[in-house]
Amino acid sequence: MMCSRLIALAAVAGLTACASSPSPTYLMLAAPQSAPVAQAGQRVVLVGPVSVPENVDRPQLMVHTSANRVEAVANLRWAQPYKIEFARALAAHLALAAANPRVVPMSAAVPAEPHLRLTVDVLSVELRDGESASLEVLWVLRESPGGKELISQRSVLREVVNANGGEALVAAQDRALARLAAEITPALGSSQNVGKRAR
Repeated sequence: MMCSRLIALAAVAGLTACASSPSPTYLMLAAPQSAPVAQAGQRVVLVGPVSVPENVDRPQLMVHTSANRVEAVANLRWAQPYKIEFARALAAHLALAAANPRVVPMSAAVPAEPHLRLTVDVLSVELRDGESASLEVLWVLRESPGGKELISQRSVLREVVNANGGEALVAAQDRALARLAAEITPALGSSQNVGKRAR
């Protein structure tokens, strides 16, 4: 009898804890809002697919609390899968940096048959609350169709975080993606020139 009563009390306590837990906050990478004006002859660049490590490909924000420990922040969640957020934001930064609105993520409507495809393998994402956000990626630019590799490069980016909380970490990731777009942009221009000479 006493055992049953204790189990019942424990169940009530558990429900109370769930009821009082904070509602989740949904986070997005803040891609730039302004878009460049399309110009004649600009090539369609498709961003994706993007692959991410299993410990990052989760609904919750994954934060490093020590060199050997990563924790999921239960009430901080991505508005959509991280790989889709990453591709969307990177495409928007690239479109702005390259002055080419025809740079689009795979998840969007493609304006025409793509000429180039940018695939990204996210090797690591390291978020440290109040300290830094670091990304290590391998990106490959290919002709499309055909898949001929034009350039492959590894990029390591780190942004300092001067505030605590998930929004500051996401904002730092967004700054890192802007820098990544700046690294990729010259390759887009070079590949376009190669294509013109080939024709």
